[in-house]
Amino acid sequence: MQTGSTIGAAAASYAIGDEQFIVVPIGGGGGLQFYYPEMHATDRSKGPTRLLAFSLGAKTAMPRDTRPALKLPDQPELNASAEEIETGKAYYDGYCKNCHGSGGIAKARGSVPDLRYANAETHSMWAGIVIGGARRTNGMPAFELTLEEAEAIRVYVLSLANQLRSGDRAS
Repeated sequence: MQTGSTIGAAAASYAIGDEQFIVVPIGGGGGLQFYYPEMHATDRSKGPTRLLAFSLGAKTAMPRDTRPALKLPDQPELNASAEEIETGKAYYDGYCKNCHGSGGIAKARGSVPDLRYANAETHSMWAGIVIGGARRTNGMPAFELTLEEAEAIRVYVLSLANQLRSGDRAS
């Protein structure tokens, strides 16, 4: 059965009276969304995180994900050399990938933003967020980075958004 999301753990079985149920957690809950984000970023696996319950003889249709597809917002123009982008990738891997996803891919609509979808306002506030802690109350810690290091990460992330925009999903 196509669940619309990845299966997150083993199924469990329980009974109420004489009726047996099987429940399966699906979606990017827990650590899977951080260490295997590509499992949650394909067109067939972007569905919501939820618990599906099945029973023999049930007639309920599979719930559909009716949320609109994610679209890249307006973003600043990328003005960086390949070397600057590669430097940003190294900083991203050291500071960001454990939460925002390896290769810049985060679970679609997961608990941590996919930075490729950062809008122009987020890009304009980048140093304040990454260094200054402007989103600390949302769980985003401040890091001890220089402005140049934070900017390198930003241009790397923007380069990934540009790849996504152009249809090149390699990251």
